[in-house]
Amino acid sequence: MDLVALAQLILLILKNLNFKPRKHNLEDIAYAISAYLLGVQITKLGIPPSTLYYYTKKLGVKRRKEERPTCPSCNSNKVIKNGSSRGKTKCKCKTCKRTFYQTPNHKLGRDQKERILKEYLNRMSMRGIAKVEGKPLTTVYSLIKRKGVEAYVNLLVLQ
Repeated sequence: MDLVALAQLILLILKNLNFKPRKHNLEDIAYAISAYLLGVQITKLGIPPSTLYYYTKKLGVKRRKEERPTCPSCNSNKVIKNGSSRGKTKCKCKTCKRTFYQTPNHKLGRDQKERILKEYLNRMSMRGIAKVEGKPLTTVYSLIKRKGVEAYVNLLVLQ
């Protein structure tokens, strides 16, 4: 849902509940609440956070929280953000005190592996395969290299 549609919906609800704010326009409050709920930061409206919290509590709406990654060593979800390095977010586990990077999962499914190998056998470039499949170039390269080594070993065994 986009910001404007959500703001219009909240404005309709606020009017229906007969909210009459003393200091701010109802439209501005609806726009700020919708931005707050979507996680967009809007500071130009000049509405204090206490007003936003008050109206969101009155509406009974909760802000969508980010899903936290689980710790790779203890699988705990008590993880906090701990800065960043080289453009990657670092996380720290409160349970085991381990620091790790919050990286996306680049694992390939069986059907995706078969598709990548077929594309490579049809003489498609590795960069093209990576772009089409939405995976990093290094992941595609390591898969093709691993399968090539396996095929070479199987060929040697057959000979």
